[in-house]
Amino acid sequence: MPTGGVSESNIGEYLSVSSVLACGGTWMVPAELIDAKDWDAIGQLVRDAVAALN
Repeated sequence: MPTGGVSESNIGEYLSVSSVLACGGTWMVPAELIDAKDWDAIGQLVRDAVAALN
């Protein structure tokens, strides 16, 4: 499960590798958004990541 170097622009490349089942990374849920309890912004980042895969 790659976590370093993963971004919205390259997550599809990582997930195209048959041995990679999932990816993670701080780009998807930055600490400052968690600290600010900005759930809308976090939700949008996750939706953007999912959209990047489609």
